[in-house]
Amino acid sequence: MKTALPCRSQAEGQTLPARVRPDARTGYPDKAGRVRPRSSQAGQGWPPHAPQLCESFFRERGAFTTREFQTYLAENDMRLARRPARILQAYAAQGRVQRLKRGLYVPSGENDPAPALQYVASRMTPDAVLAYHTALQCYGGAYSVWFHAIYAARRPVRPLRVRSGLIRGTAFPKRSPLPAKKRWRPRTRIAAICA
Repeated sequence: MKTALPCRSQAEGQTLPARVRPDARTGYPDKAGRVRPRSSQAGQGWPPHAPQLCESFFRERGAFTTREFQTYLAENDMRLARRPARILQAYAAQGRVQRLKRGLYVPSGENDPAPALQYVASRMTPDAVLAYHTALQCYGGAYSVWFHAIYAARRPVRPLRVRSGLIRGTAFPKRSPLPAKKRWRPRTRIAAICA
């Protein structure tokens, strides 16, 4: 059973149900029963040049972090730089960007090519470095093609599946597996060679 909430229009005999479900097009009703438009939709309440700024940023980069997006917005418009997470959330709801993990996004528009798996792996953590077979692939020294990427970091995050590939992290080695460099000494005496 739905109960009625008192409102200004109760004098006219109109009442609102206690639980009003939000409408995706119109938004949420306030206490007086007026419906306010949703501000989380991309483009509403933003400066008119905001979509062009965001689209140019998405075209330039294959994978990006929230911090990179914020610094780009700060260089171009300080008002937009205050809410990069909200802007990215709105574009993710539209399907323009895809959120891979917290703080890491890739553009996913119709005209955007899929970013290279190695490029996404290098963005997984701030100190990520491509490692092992993935590094050989980047330098052109690998004899086979793998569809997963490996990166080394101080604190790697859990594996991530991106389209048809897998990105795995490994921790940096605790110490170098190679022995410490010894000072070079010739095996024969230099005096014997010169004589």
